[in-house]
Amino acid sequence: MRGYFKEKQSEQQGLSAFYRFSTELEKLDTTGQCVLTGTNLYLKGQSRRLNVFSLDGNDIGGSGVRFRDVTDIVLDAPEDSLNVLNIRNVGPIRKCAKKGEDRTLLFNFPLLHEILE
Repeated sequence: MRGYFKEKQSEQQGLSAFYRFSTELEKLDTTGQCVLTGTNLYLKGQSRRLNVFSLDGNDIGGSGVRFRDVTDIVLDAPEDSLNVLNIRNVGPIRKCAKKGEDRTLLFNFPLLHEILE
């Protein structure tokens, strides 16, 4: 029984660290540009190190298009760059991005940690 509680405590500490990380990602200044064309979302970043994109998941750029209605995500950023997409006001939605092999795109849904806290 002691092992069970130790495991649950470890899970809770892991979730707490995840929430803190998500909150820190949300605080990053937006450095990249989100361009919506129809239902295609283009993410354009120029930093070779870190590009941060932000959007409202319920109304991308005032277009009325919701993130869940996006059909394609195209990342245009330098190779080896780390890219973060902060998606506010919606919970996690599974999406795939078309991107180069050496680029990383991290989807951050800050609402998730607000719901679960």
